[in-house]
Amino acid sequence: MTMKTVDGTNALDCPVLTDPTKQNEVYSYLENLKKDNAGWRRSVENIVGNLIRNHEEHFLLLQVVEDYLRKRYSQATIEEIEIIRTFLRNWMQKLASGTFVPSFLINKMGHIFSIVFSVDFPLRWPRFMQEVFLERGFPHQSNVHFYLKTLISIDQEVVDRDIERSKRAFDRNTKIKDAMRELCIKDCAESWWQILENPNLSADHSLVFDVVAAYIDWIDLELVATERFVPLLIKGLSNNESSEAAVRAVEGLVQKDGEGEDEIHFHDYRKQLRQLINPIGTKRVQLVVEPIEQMVSQVLLAGTASNIRLVESVVQLVYALSEMIPSTFTQQTKEKRRMACSCHATTLGFIASDTS
Repeated sequence: MTMKTVDGTNALDCPVLTDPTKQNEVYSYLENLKKDNAGWRRSVENIVGNLIRNHEEHFLLLQVVEDYLRKRYSQATIEEIEIIRTFLRNWMQKLASGTFVPSFLINKMGHIFSIVFSVDFPLRWPRFMQEVFLERGFPHQSNVHFYLKTLISIDQEVVDRDIERSKRAFDRNTKIKDAMRELCIKDCAESWWQILENPNLSADHSLVFDVVAAYIDWIDLELVATERFVPLLIKGLSNNESSEAAVRAVEGLVQKDGEGEDEIHFHDYRKQLRQLINPIGTKRVQLVVEPIEQMVSQVLLAGTASNIRLVESVVQLVYALSEMIPSTFTQQTKEKRRMACSCHATTLGFIASDTS
């Protein structure tokens, strides 16, 4: 199914994509393909059969598949469902082979996986997460990266409160979250810990923290507020590549507002979290104070050139220190008092510069 323009050239060839006149023809062709009941099927066949000429053509065909998933997949036949599942398996195999895939295709496929998940889970595919990701393991780092990207896409598709949704979509998403709590989130949280424990997967630790930051608002708190998970989270603050994402995850833990939680249960969680974090602040204070102090100093040095999200995150984390450092902290050793004073002075300087 090579797409042709009126002059016979490949409609999706790279030079054509930069030609405004040909772009109109490509758009028209894609719209017709979306309307064709068999268009999505032919697009999948071309992708799975590797009958596409370049990544750009691949991306455009994915738009046809996405349109089908959005509008008609909920009424799919058993045969059509199997075609889509074969399509997903083919993608996972491609990643496992180590084949280079550009980031824009990874993001697009993560979005497509999230749509399939939102339609199929839990009724048609209750073990989606286990069968697609967790039980197969992660034969290549690309599979880990894509798994985490898909979780973020699922959050955007189902949870993100910044996206305005209809009541029907809101009700659907509530059911999906309830089912995830029951059927797969525990297994997902276990996989996050395993990824953080694996030094060979350090390139994706930031993504784990981003997932935690996104999901902590609605998952069972005990899944990440554990003796083995929290130290890894605090450790992430000391890593330049993961510190910003770790800040967001720690924020989520210490600032959880308890919305939708049983009051007694939430109180117990806050108590448990303090019990987990305070020993780190008491016995290994540098794991908490030094990374935050370094980030505050970094923001101060950068001044107005600082990333606004980092600035906001650091401010919130500084104010969260009271949750991480016991009230008796200033009565500890001379070294700890020195570090506390240093961090406090830096914080005051940050607040002053932030308000000026």
